[in-house]
Formats: sequence, structure tokens, C-alpha cells
Amino acid sequence: MSEPAFVRIADDYAHRIRSGKLSPGVQLPSYKEIAEENGVSEIVVRRALDLLKSQGLVQSVRRRGVFVSEGPERRTEPPAHALAKEPDTALGAVALEIANIQARVAEIERDHGAKLAEILRILRAADGPKS
Repeated sequence: MSEPAFVRIADDYAHRIRSGKLSPGVQLPSYKEIAEENGVSEIVVRRALDLLKSQGLVQSVRRRGVFVSEGPERRTEPPAHALAKEPDTALGAVALEIANIQARVAEIERDHGAKLAEILRILRAADGPKS
């Protein structure tokens, strides 16, 4: 089964942004232009750009367009957590491990968010009500 068009388009733009081919502040083509370039509807383009927005790679400016974000989320260190500052305690060790896992999940989402979103959609559809 091939990946949906919106995932392919989101992956293409994510790669361009992460590789530096599209710099922060650069305006993306219009929905119509992206749709024509990829032979899809504007609804498909909207889904692709929504994925990019959820990854923090682009942002919409009302009545202006969609732009590459100035500072895409690139944090790889775990978030500060009160218990994680005390790694010698059992709770501190667990909190530190959770913080590390959260950082890794954020990194995976950033790198593979479009594909993960599609996988989750498929899994939710498969777990849906059975008639």
C-alpha cells in the first residue's frame, strides 16, 4: 500500500525545510500551486500543511500564507522536571527516565510525524466499531 498523497507532500516539504533548501521565513507556494504541482486537491494540500504545522515546521499567517517557522522545535534534551533534578531518589530516577523517553518521542515525532499520524489514523480506524 503506497503512502497517501498528503503524507508524501508533507515529507517532501519537511525534507526541504530540514535540509535547509527552504530557510526560516520563506513563504511556501499557495495551496493551489502546491495542488497543481502534485496533481491533488487543495484539501490534500491542507492536510499536508496541517501535518507540517503540527511538527512546528511551518506556520500560517492569516491572509498572508504559510511560512517556514523561524525556530522549528529541535529540542533533544528532556524537559526540566522537579523530580528529575534528584536522580539519586527512586522517583527522581523514574522521572529522569520519563523525561528522556518524552524527549525521544518528540524527536521521533519531529522526524517522522507525518508517517506516524497516518499510522495512528489507520490503527484508530482498525480499532473502530465493528458492525
